[in-house]
Amino acid sequence: MKLLTQIKYPGINKDFSHKKKIYNNFTNKEINQYQIENFNKVWNYCYSKINFYSDLKKKFNLKDEIKNLEELDNFPRISKKDIIENFDQIQKDVKAKNFAFTGGTSGFVTKFPTGYINSKINYINTLLCRSWHNIHENDKMIYIWGHSHKFESNIFKKNLNTAKIFLKDIYQKRKRFSAYDLNEDILKQIQKQIFSGKFNTLLSYGSTLSIISNYINLNNMIYDNQINIIGTRHGEKLYETLCTREEMVKAEDMGDFYRIPADNRDLNYSMYFSEGEKNLAVIEDYHSHNTERLKVEGVKNLISKLPLVKKELFGEEVDDFLV
Repeated sequence: MKLLTQIKYPGINKDFSHKKKIYNNFTNKEINQYQIENFNKVWNYCYSKINFYSDLKKKFNLKDEIKNLEELDNFPRISKKDIIENFDQIQKDVKAKNFAFTGGTSGFVTKFPTGYINSKINYINTLLCRSWHNIHENDKMIYIWGHSHKFESNIFKKNLNTAKIFLKDIYQKRKRFSAYDLNEDILKQIQKQIFSGKFNTLLSYGSTLSIISNYINLNNMIYDNQINIIGTRHGEKLYETLCTREEMVKAEDMGDFYRIPADNRDLNYSMYFSEGEKNLAVIEDYHSHNTERLKVEGVKNLISKLPLVKKELFGEEVDDFLV
């Protein structure tokens, strides 16, 4: 580990080795027991310190601890909406001063309390996951990512966070680009950095990598270095389900969209035990992988039909529109 990393996170070498041992040497049974013990520690803290969770514990008659992972099915699913609606009370109970923000791509932008322990655990997990692909702490990296500090409304804090990230990028040997600003000039800069051979790794969102690869392909550029394809790891999704096959059985194709009527079925249990729904066997989910997927030209054609684009780029007269 780097010296400054060891100063910031005392004992990180020991903690990293322990985490690596868990993944490399533990049996499935030992991993399950480790997960249960750690869940019980977190759960005990939550219901004893935070009213939001103690109320959930009473409402759903939850146990003080679990004996096996299957018991997690008894716990209610907590959504972002639940966190947002109860955030003031949660913040008051945990007495947190620092918060992590989620991006808008996963729903409402939400902030969660965070702190030193979270930071240390996240750093260890990051190093461990990257080590599986021979990416090391000292490797030079092209880093195309969202800038979470831009969510900060306070100008002083925003500039301070920007300065911190700039120094962190120097320390970690990262060349950073914003995933929110990928115009042609930026793509050209990224392409030059990739082809320079100075960097070991390109780290970014899958959608951003697609944009970069399309740019390189459209400009007839050839990248000669070896590319390591790691495939899909546990927990990763290839596509988003837009409409389940159960919904597709009743859905009405309205041309540009599906209309899904309300589920007004009665409690006729023969449908679940003896009769079933025959159509489910031949209908599949409607998802982002089996729908029509637009290529670059298709997206251009679609965007060019927007009133705002027609007016600003093509000078056409259009009816009033909302911005």
